[in-house]
Amino acid sequence: MIIDLMEVLLKRYRKVGDREDHYLEKTVHSVLCPTGVNSKDSSKLVARSHDLWVVDERLAFSRAFASDKRIDGILSDNDSQLRPDIIVWDIAYGLAYYDDEEGEVDVSKPVNEMMIIELKKPMRSNYKKYEDNIEQQIIKYINELKGGAIEGFARDRVRIKEDCIFHCFVVADLVGDLKVQLGGWAKTPDGEGRYRPLQGDHRGSITVIQWKDLINDAWMRNQSTLNAAGLRRTSRLISEMQDRLAAE
Repeated sequence: MIIDLMEVLLKRYRKVGDREDHYLEKTVHSVLCPTGVNSKDSSKLVARSHDLWVVDERLAFSRAFASDKRIDGILSDNDSQLRPDIIVWDIAYGLAYYDDEEGEVDVSKPVNEMMIIELKKPMRSNYKKYEDNIEQQIIKYINELKGGAIEGFARDRVRIKEDCIFHCFVVADLVGDLKVQLGGWAKTPDGEGRYRPLQGDHRGSITVIQWKDLINDAWMRNQSTLNAAGLRRTSRLISEMQDRLAAE
């Protein structure tokens, strides 16, 4: 079960602490979404399978996304080396126009909403560098994406509106420097995360969700469905998965 696996990985992170572990970091990302892929890459067909519903169940059937890809590999005529963790521009979240007859995104109309998801290393406490500023990092991505064009299958270009609305989610633990950095942000309704609307030339918002809350919220939102499928959140299952990971 994906949520159990995420919980096991987070427990492993607590043991590792703030030490560098790129393999574990990449594993956490790949559990939610395959890394290094662009689902609309015209040169190759890649698996569109992902578990982004853990972040938001409305993303369960999203098909158009890029994961751990540089922006110059996503947009046409762009040379930016910035690498957002996950970008979604699919109709499943109401992010693009949909052609009912063709069953595909209508590329004749620009994307007016996009989602950006950033996954920060669990338990990370060091955010001292300028580039570690969450808001500035997101705005850099937005500046590159606005007005650009995503090259899809058959080299069709999906345009991104200049006034596109960006729904930005950052999954990170509010500890150390990050807790201080976001001290002036509004709290989310549960009091555990942080929220800030984008202002000035940008439209949308940034929501920061803690890893433990991401897992707990996913269970709460989908508890009835998971229980109906015979799935239960049990410490025994999590313990067994931990033992398997430790043995590898």
